[in-house]
Amino acid sequence: MTKSRTARLALPALIGGAVGIAFAPIFVRLSQVGPTATAFWRLALAIPLLWLWATLRNREKVRPRKPATKSDYALLIAAGLFFAGERHGDEILQLGDLRLIELGYEEAVELAYFGARVIHPAAAKHAVAGDVSLVVRNAERPEQPGTRIRPDTRRASGVAAIAYKPAVTLIRVRSRPMFMAYGFLARVFEVLARHRTPVDLVATSHTSTAFTLDGDESLGAVREDLGKFAEVEVLPHLATVSVVGHGLLQEPGITARVFSALGQTPVHLISQASDVSLSFLVEAIEAHDVVRRLHAELIESRT
Repeated sequence: MTKSRTARLALPALIGGAVGIAFAPIFVRLSQVGPTATAFWRLALAIPLLWLWATLRNREKVRPRKPATKSDYALLIAAGLFFAGERHGDEILQLGDLRLIELGYEEAVELAYFGARVIHPAAAKHAVAGDVSLVVRNAERPEQPGTRIRPDTRRASGVAAIAYKPAVTLIRVRSRPMFMAYGFLARVFEVLARHRTPVDLVATSHTSTAFTLDGDESLGAVREDLGKFAEVEVLPHLATVSVVGHGLLQEPGITARVFSALGQTPVHLISQASDVSLSFLVEAIEAHDVVRRLHAELIESRT
């Protein structure tokens, strides 16, 4: 390839690369996989193309120009910083600068399980058993006091935080008319236990049940076994949004404010088994906007 042709292709290639990176956050949201899987597949899909490109370049026996001046190094560092900022922005949903002073362990475990990856639920259980308080701090702002997690929270009742968990699948199972209603739930959960399938949220009625699973769970065998005695519907590409706090069942008006903030957003399942969380299922593409609206209604409105 001649030098003039290389120069002509440089600008279109640069623009094409910029457009591809600009669309990356959209593709990440549509992919319904977590940040770790996203990072892995970005590299795994890019390596074969980079290897092919390097091989072709080596055959041309073209020596690439190495950075030689301070300006060259400054441009390389700037490009790296901008790329790092783009990746950081992909995976963080920033909602203001409000600090949560104190949490109970039940709230911390709910937040950890439904998307706030600050403390692992297993670590919290050991701390509870030892009656030990934990302090979580921001590594980027170590001078800040952080959030204290204690076995017995001393906060007033109310909402502490909003969390969401992407890549969730909803399974709806309805008993067929020829089957008796009694024993139906037992048969459903016997199938799940046999296939070692963990369940997150559950909602039931007399002849049907609905539950959520992580989106990467293999459902072929589970669906086949459930289909032997029930009608099965699978809805992928959903997200669990959880309102977490203390004394939510005793706090008047919380549920009304939650669903007022949801507005016209379709909700596929609602679950509230304790007074520390209220969880519901929405389309994954709606999750970010739902979390922002709930945060504005339930948390920012207090300031």
